[in-house]
Amino acid sequence: MVIVNNTLKLGGAVALRGGLRFVCCAILITGILLTVPTQAEGTTINAQSASLADVTSAIGSASDGDTVVLPVGTASWTSGLTITKGITLLGANANPGDDLTVILDDVTRGAPSQGTAMKVKVSAGQSFRLSGITFRKGSITSPEGPNGIVTVGTITGLCRSVRIDHCHFDQLYQSNCLQVAGWIYGVVDHCLFDGRIDGADQSVLVMHATWGGGTNQFGDGSWADYPYYGTEKFVFVEDNVFNNPNTHNHTNMSGPDCYGGGRYVYRHNIANNCAFGGGDHGTESSGRLRGGRCNENYNNIVNDTHGADNGGQLRGGGSLYHDNVVNGLATPMKSITQYREFWPFSTWGATAGTSASPSLAADGTSPWDLNDTEGNGTNVTGHPPYLYVSGTHHGSNGSAVLVDTTKNWTTNQWVGYSITNTTQLVTLSQGFGRYGSFIESNTANTITFHLDGTYGPAMFFDANDGYAIHQILRSLDQGGAGKGDVVAGATPINTAMGNTVAWPRQALEPIYYWNNTGTSGMTIGSSFPTFQENRDYFNLGNGFPANSTPSAVSAKFVAALNGVDYTGPYIYPHPLVSDVPPSAPQNLRVIP
Repeated sequence: MVIVNNTLKLGGAVALRGGLRFVCCAILITGILLTVPTQAEGTTINAQSASLADVTSAIGSASDGDTVVLPVGTASWTSGLTITKGITLLGANANPGDDLTVILDDVTRGAPSQGTAMKVKVSAGQSFRLSGITFRKGSITSPEGPNGIVTVGTITGLCRSVRIDHCHFDQLYQSNCLQVAGWIYGVVDHCLFDGRIDGADQSVLVMHATWGGGTNQFGDGSWADYPYYGTEKFVFVEDNVFNNPNTHNHTNMSGPDCYGGGRYVYRHNIANNCAFGGGDHGTESSGRLRGGRCNENYNNIVNDTHGADNGGQLRGGGSLYHDNVVNGLATPMKSITQYREFWPFSTWGATAGTSASPSLAADGTSPWDLNDTEGNGTNVTGHPPYLYVSGTHHGSNGSAVLVDTTKNWTTNQWVGYSITNTTQLVTLSQGFGRYGSFIESNTANTITFHLDGTYGPAMFFDANDGYAIHQILRSLDQGGAGKGDVVAGATPINTAMGNTVAWPRQALEPIYYWNNTGTSGMTIGSSFPTFQENRDYFNLGNGFPANSTPSAVSAKFVAALNGVDYTGPYIYPHPLVSDVPPSAPQNLRVIP
């Protein structure tokens, strides 16, 4: 096992590595201090074993505020457990690698479990803690479960107190080890995530689909709210270890990922040969769910020995990334990408998705984006996209380069603009789409555009296909995009713009990188034309005092943009870990 520092805090106890000398071990069960909002002291209920039947029985006897203790032992679970009570579920692991209480994942794939061993549904006012349990692969290795081995979500409202700690997620055949969804503030701390060689795992998936409550779904409420950097309004992932045993692929175990308006803080972790924080899914491949909203990443140690890995990608939202030690990356840059700029995803296609009205890419014509309407790089609300040029392809079939022998363009005058094939249709999961992509170079009569076959055949031109050139200024939920109008509905509409499909007037919340050191360090950049350095993202460099906030960041993220003035990171350790009262008044309880 890889150690997080030399000292690990375990509730009120301290475990000193080197001889595994434990101070006040009994406090783990009989005196753990936990910050619980308005929750009465409870009782301790002992499960007879770690079997699903015995754990289910013990939880059935529990009430909000109680602690259910699982003994030492290993049990195979073949179906899932649903928990709706605000309890503490406590295994015997004092350290995540002790592996004393072990649940083997033999949960049947498919409905209703979908491979989830433990599904927690909490409500506003409840508090939940999962601690000291190992979740390990069982005999089922195919197919992977589509969700998390453990999922925690909300039934109603905001839950401010969720803690997952001292757990070991060991070589699981799951898409995610842990999935946190709904509208939750909390912390995942002192856990060990061990990947497997065959296949890819995500350690923690964060979604805030119902942020804001009411009728909000899909992360729309999160995207209509401030980022709140430096506050408790995130899922914190801190003091964990992430290990990838694969010798060449750093995606086989990743740090946190998010979409559905997810917000996370990734801090004080160790990642060994893993894809790590500062990235998320965008508003595209996840269907109606919006992309990740924002994240903070600092004081992590990233070790890469593969010799060929890069910094990964960020596909949407904002990010503050600083004071990390990054070692060994061959390409130490995180790339900002926007998949809609080369593929017409069904949900965000802005039209019916039929052959007569195909879904649109973010090619300067979709009303979801901020497009050039005046031919000079500006947008006027209500004006149609400006058509710069159109014509016909005079080259061969299946060409990855457009040829129009009637033109006499200036070399590279169209770099950064978007080109659409107005003839070809692409088959989507729902209906049809129109090919579009951005231009990378041009000669007097040819255009070379960005090719990407991630979601289907990359754009091409056959002889006599039509083309059109427009310009997109900013795309929906792109990297550096922030608070905007409320979008709602299964088929999304902008409620502030007459319930139409319209650009949600998103604030610019730039991405900032600073003080990232190590043998490779880390910067951020993009080859996509909608991302402009020193507008959408900033590389501030190194040399700032450790864990300080550069004036450029504090001057940008004032209350008008951030919800509160950003002055630096939130309290560390997290109050649910350290027992320091959080900023909002809450009662401090001792759970016996």
